[in-house]
Amino acid sequence: MPLKVNTVDTTGAGDSFAAGVLFGIAQGKSIQEAVRLGSQTSAITVGINGPHGFWDLEDKLNGALK
Repeated sequence: MPLKVNTVDTTGAGDSFAAGVLFGIAQGKSIQEAVRLGSQTSAITVGINGPHGFWDLEDKLNGALK
């Protein structure tokens, strides 16, 4: 299920999507799970203004990595 966010800044959305998908694949997830992870990571990215780190990304994904 996609995350619903208010879009603030789309900078880095594509990179975040790709990173989430590649991370999912590297973790042995199915393609569907990897794409869902990429989508969720990208949604979090567009909801934040400016450059940032994801030190709490796992919490933000609500357990999507488990």
